[in-house]
Amino acid sequence: MKLLTLQFLRGIAAVVVVAYHVHGLIIKRASELGADHPFWLAENQFVKIGAIGVDVFFVLSGFIIFYTSRHSSDLWLYIKKRAVRIYPIWFVAIFFMGVIAILPGTSAVFEWKHVLYSLLLIPHYTDGSLAPFLKIGWTLNYEILFYSLFGICLIITKNKRLELITGIIALLWIISGIVNSNLALFALLQNPILFEFVVGGWLARFYLAGFTITKMQVYALLLIALIWLSLFFYSTWLWHYTSLISRAPIAISIFVIAVFYCPIRDCKVPNLFIYLGDASYSIYLFHMFPIMVLSGVFKKIPIVEFINIPIVIVWGVITLISILFGCIVYSLVERNLNLYMKRFVIK
Repeated sequence: MKLLTLQFLRGIAAVVVVAYHVHGLIIKRASELGADHPFWLAENQFVKIGAIGVDVFFVLSGFIIFYTSRHSSDLWLYIKKRAVRIYPIWFVAIFFMGVIAILPGTSAVFEWKHVLYSLLLIPHYTDGSLAPFLKIGWTLNYEILFYSLFGICLIITKNKRLELITGIIALLWIISGIVNSNLALFALLQNPILFEFVVGGWLARFYLAGFTITKMQVYALLLIALIWLSLFFYSTWLWHYTSLISRAPIAISIFVIAVFYCPIRDCKVPNLFIYLGDASYSIYLFHMFPIMVLSGVFKKIPIVEFINIPIVIVWGVITLISILFGCIVYSLVERNLNLYMKRFVIK
């Protein structure tokens, strides 16, 4: 059964991440764009909440991995499915980044070891940073780590996988906090964001058990989300904490409503949002390329001297361009790659 509300959530999550990153572009090129309002001059909690899209992605991943693997113990099939889902279009994105890195005037640095490790999504430090060659791929390091740990659980037990993965991640989180190590892997394990995958897995367990919520419980969850959102907006201390504390309660509340409240779960989702959900991975990986190109254009061409465009319009237009670019990549590349790989790799 395909939960179309999950596609809706995935699509919306991708859109808010794009809007968040476009705001970052405006901050960087504020003088060239003639932006002088404080909203456009520094990152603020009203825009930083856009990073909640990542939390939705992680909870979704945990949900889907547990849901789709509940009847299987075939580790090789699991590995092939995960690899086909993550790597092919990621390789294409790295190629795009490589092209940009060799262009004159770019700030990106092409270093073979960094590129190779990034291609394979092997956690590593480069100039003190854990970010891969295409920085937006930092989330994929956590995805691959979770997939690897769940793969171990897949072959150890069938009925207690969720309990086992919860225990393993908790134990590794404690150990990584105690052991003094410079390994990049330990830096990943120290981040509580991994527990968002676990939460998604437990929500899948409740969903399979037939759990639902009432309208009053929906109101309660909305109240929790609104209170947490207000704290995030007006208490600057909160948005400096790990996302598991600062944003995840909002993401989880929305997720629970979308999956466990039947009138919403079973409602008809417009085809546009189903498509955005399907294209969300390409949108996420490729939306930064128009942003990078436009950043270079704005640096060389002071657009404010030629045309007076309200910055909010610039924000909306660039966000739309970036989303459309991701959709084009999905329609022309990722979708065909997936069909080919499923046909010849997953049999």
